[in-house]
Amino acid sequence: MTRFLAILAACVVASAIPSRAAERPNIVVIMADDLGLGDVSFHVRSIQKQKPIVETPTLDALAARSLWFTDGHSATALCAPTRYAVMSGNNNYRSYAPWGVWSTFGQSAFKQGHATLGTVVRDAGYQTGFVGKWHLGGDFYVPGSEEIYRGKKNGDLTGKVDMTRLISGGPKDCGFDYDFTTPCGIQGPIYLLYENQVWSPLADDSHIVFLSEENAIDPKSISDKGPGLGDSNWDTREIGKLLSAKAADFIKHSAAGDDPFFLYYCSPMVHLPHCPPDEFDGKPIKGETPTRHLDMILDLDMQVKRIVDALDASGELQNTLIVVTSDNGGLSDGAAGKQGHFSNGGWNGNKNSPLEGGHRVPFFAVWPGHINPGITDELAVNQDLVATLAALVGTKIPDGQAMDSLNLLPLLLGQDDFQPRDYLAMQAGSKNEVMFRKEGWKLILQSDHQLSKFEPIALFNLDKNPTEHPAGNKVDDPAHAQRVEQLRNEYLRIRQSGQVSAEQPSLNFKALVQPVPASAKFIDPDYYIWGGSMARDADGKCHLLYSRWPRELGHNAWVTHSEIAHAVADDPLGPYTHVDVALPPRGSQYWDGMCTHNPTVHQFDGKYYLYYMGNFGDGNATAKLNSIHRNHQRIGVAVADNLSGPWKRFDQPVIDISESSDAPDALMTSNPSILRRADGTYVLIYKAVGKKGRLPFGGPVVHLAATSDSPTGPFTKQLKPLFTAPGVKFPAEDPYVWFDGQQCWAIVNDHNGHFNQTGEDSLALFTSNDGLDWSVASHPWVLQRKVTWADGSEQSFHRLERPQLWLENGVPKVLFCAAEETKQKTHSFNVHIPLTPIQ
Repeated sequence: MTRFLAILAACVVASAIPSRAAERPNIVVIMADDLGLGDVSFHVRSIQKQKPIVETPTLDALAARSLWFTDGHSATALCAPTRYAVMSGNNNYRSYAPWGVWSTFGQSAFKQGHATLGTVVRDAGYQTGFVGKWHLGGDFYVPGSEEIYRGKKNGDLTGKVDMTRLISGGPKDCGFDYDFTTPCGIQGPIYLLYENQVWSPLADDSHIVFLSEENAIDPKSISDKGPGLGDSNWDTREIGKLLSAKAADFIKHSAAGDDPFFLYYCSPMVHLPHCPPDEFDGKPIKGETPTRHLDMILDLDMQVKRIVDALDASGELQNTLIVVTSDNGGLSDGAAGKQGHFSNGGWNGNKNSPLEGGHRVPFFAVWPGHINPGITDELAVNQDLVATLAALVGTKIPDGQAMDSLNLLPLLLGQDDFQPRDYLAMQAGSKNEVMFRKEGWKLILQSDHQLSKFEPIALFNLDKNPTEHPAGNKVDDPAHAQRVEQLRNEYLRIRQSGQVSAEQPSLNFKALVQPVPASAKFIDPDYYIWGGSMARDADGKCHLLYSRWPRELGHNAWVTHSEIAHAVADDPLGPYTHVDVALPPRGSQYWDGMCTHNPTVHQFDGKYYLYYMGNFGDGNATAKLNSIHRNHQRIGVAVADNLSGPWKRFDQPVIDISESSDAPDALMTSNPSILRRADGTYVLIYKAVGKKGRLPFGGPVVHLAATSDSPTGPFTKQLKPLFTAPGVKFPAEDPYVWFDGQQCWAIVNDHNGHFNQTGEDSLALFTSNDGLDWSVASHPWVLQRKVTWADGSEQSFHRLERPQLWLENGVPKVLFCAAEETKQKTHSFNVHIPLTPIQ
């Protein structure tokens, strides 16, 4: 491959470089939004040899002094996944969200210890700043609590989420000393700006309101994504000016210091909505081109001008590496096309497409005196910036991170030791295509959101058919069948090459479990007590929801007489005092008419949700579990604004049996546990019994998952048994599941110690990336059937199960278990086990 197609000039003038950082240049990376190759007039004029419809003088001036990549690509064909890849140096499928789209309230994909674009430069002693569109999620509190909001972003969320500050998951956590951001650009919602993760009002009279076309200063500022919370003075026409002014201020203040600086500027232009300003620093913008879309390109060019002017005014322009790129290919604009403007720059496809126009983007680098201006056809991807900047500043990237980032520095500096990229693996956009390119051949595969398939749909020889004309699609050509199979297999091998490692300890309950104080035993002489779940209200009061039934009826009367009761305490460990019955059985006309049992309580978005199992039958106390009541078990949820109630429940179960007699939950459902994932969706795990076993009790007993966008459903069942072991019948029971902000966990009753190798009933730990596919954790031991009391004595139990946790910001603090001392089952109670030392 020819490295340089044209060398325009080469001039190294060492005396022109400031001595403060002669070998430590400042760095400015500019990421445009939806900017295609054809949107930069340098490309149209110099590469396509055509007359541009839109002129970009600032970008052109930089491009003329740059090394320009004709085979430069965004990491994907869509916004947010590219931003993850550029920040991390990893293909987006290595994160917990395989398609890599993070809403405003989505959990960040970055864990403590991950190398990022910010950390590799900051760790070399640079001042670092991030200005512009973030779009990588973040953590905001539910008002009046320390619960992280993970709900929807659209609609009127007034009172449901505290938007005054970003708690975590923003630029600061990715290595940036300073940030001025809009969480999701100009497309909203949310229509707010944050400086150093605190809301930055646009004017003195600004308020956070539900912003819609009816009350926005410019109705066109409300994007096709819909209305949402925003600054009452939000005006998309002015956002580019404000962001670029903040970028210029960062440069000015940083240049006055002793350390070099790094600015990552992510302009939200030229994304929808297209709301160009009337003018920008005296230059007319609106109406200067055939379309509002193309006017936004002028807006972007003026933003870049401000940055370049700030570098020049500070005396740092000659000692600054400037890299310009885009998050994906350009937009399709029919009106502009009629005037001769095509954002894809002569390639086929646009943003969101697996074709070249979807991801071939402007990509060029300028460093006067160090990078020889010219044009290269070497393959490069903007996620290569992590490795490139790390090499430039001398930071070592830990093993297992930035796994898909290639060091371009030798190429940029014209050195002979450059190792070129020999393949390209990436996703397209919302239609779930992926592509793999090697040795001139490009294979496009059709996947789905669950990544359950990778079906070849196109094969192009880019050397002979660079515009990917459909007539040149060889995917069904028998002569290329072997090539299709080889490319597909290599793509899958690379894709399965591993998840990103992070320097953080695994969850280890053996190191967490503490001696239990005597007051952490909740017992009632008149009742069996079983399965307690605790939540803390805004005043710090601890509320325990638990099952109980009269002791005089015997242990097995839970199936006919259990009720969910309510106790309170000032401390999570107790002592607890019974207050009332929160959820009694409702009578034979209801599905939960005879029994309410095994509660688990959660707070989501300011409301409390109590999940439980109920049943109906003849209501007669039973000496042993009978099919009349057992097979009528179903799962419900009750909702309240306060943990003291009242609780509103529904007339129908939230998880009923499946209609198909072949389904693994065709006979009964029970014992729910629920978590909310980073994307705001819910996974409910439940116990189930099918009809394939001998009736009336059926079988086998399994655990299944169901997903929903709402805590009250409707839930979509995933009928794949969980927590299984080959050749072992019923190995686990009653999981408690949670999401700690990074991954999903489950504690299960491990029958016979199969998973943690104890040889007896105990509790074991599982982990999952998505809450659906579970594996035994690296430290599976949680608890055996004994506790150590605070006085040093040990007590063994016949049963110690029904685990529930009290979590503080996703961290386990107290393990609640139901306990039974003897095989005779004459009494039962709850034990509350501290997981941190008692102060």
